Amino acid sequence: MHRFTAGTRPQKLKRVKSTDEAGRRLQLATNIDRIVSTAPNLTEIVYAVGAGDRLVGRTKYCDYPPEAKNVAEIGDTMTPSIERIIALKPQIVLVSTASQLESFTNSSTNRKSQSMLPTPTVWKRFSESIATLGDCSATREQAATLGGRFAAAHRHRRTKLHESKPVSVFYQLSGRAPLHDRA
Repeated sequence: MHRFTAGTRPQKLKRVKSTDEAGRRLQLATNIDRIVSTAPNLTEIVYAVGAGDRLVGRTKYCDYPPEAKNVAEIGDTMTPSIERIIALKPQIVLVSTASQLESFTNSSTNRKSQSMLPTPTVWKRFSESIATLGDCSATREQAATLGGRFAAAHRHRRTKLHESKPVSVFYQLSGRAPLHDRA
């Protein structure tokens, strides 16, 4: 991809290489300024890394921070409107589930946007996903700070968990008589 400026030669845009949670290898532009979010947690992360001004689409459940309500609505989390998303001309669509990813990437009309599944299933990858979003939206410092805070909070919780005493749990199996108890 090239960017043209009057009176200059085209310059190649810088790219960030990343692997999303679906295992897809991506090459994302480093100057993304049109983002669509398909879930509230992703919208909050976009604002937290300082890229809220680049958000052009969100679901009806994306209501935090309050300024997110001023962004165009693309439907709900389970059935976002592909047509609305495409009309917004995003450079990246942040999806929260593999089914959303499949639906968006299989859309035959979508050729100019990339979709990314940044929702990690492994806690340690959370900071990496935030860093990638920061790299793409030119908010690297703010994203690094946020990622560092999450990593520190995770380490703190793990330490507390290892220091805590085991908890006894009572689990009751029922259904048909007789009733059985297991401890």
